[in-house]
Amino acid sequence: MRIEVHNVGYGECIVLCGGDEILMSDCGSSNIKLPCGMNFTDYVKTVVIPRYAGCGERSFLLTHCHRDHSCGLRHILKLYP
Repeated sequence: MRIEVHNVGYGECIVLCGGDEILMSDCGSSNIKLPCGMNFTDYVKTVVIPRYAGCGERSFLLTHCHRDHSCGLRHILKLYP
């Protein structure tokens, strides 16, 4: 099992990877410019989706409903149905 942490600005995005399954805990905030210089949507398109595209089973966990932990989930689900 791997644990990966993505720097999504405010909030966090932690991904647990095991076999062909992933669990994404929180998804960050979607309305800020990230430290890498990309906006959230571009980061998801160029980093997150290609990295986990081969995973068959995806689960999501929100630790709480503050915007800095939950707003990114909507964008991830649109881009990565």
